[in-house]
Amino acid sequence: MLKKLKCPDTVQKLKLNLDNKLENLQPNLESVEEKWASFRDADHSAALETLGPATRHHQDWFDENDSEIHSLLEEKKTYVVGPPERPDQCGEESCLHQHAQHSAS
Repeated sequence: MLKKLKCPDTVQKLKLNLDNKLENLQPNLESVEEKWASFRDADHSAALETLGPATRHHQDWFDENDSEIHSLLEEKKTYVVGPPERPDQCGEESCLHQHAQHSAS
């Protein structure tokens, strides 16, 4: 959203849109909360119409090119996905499944 505000045309559009919204505010509001809500809504509406909805970009927690992290993820994947070579080395869930099958027969 801030990137859009670097364009002078967009800034000018936002100013005009906000001026129009503020001119149309209800002048007879009594409480501070109502006045603030009216101003907030006008401001939000002008920004939304001019700039569009906010987009969020989540930063990665780690660099996928980091070889150490990549090797650890691959090692984890082999433990989670790969079948055990020996039955005594299986994960807890698959051991329980094998035990249940063995007990049922």
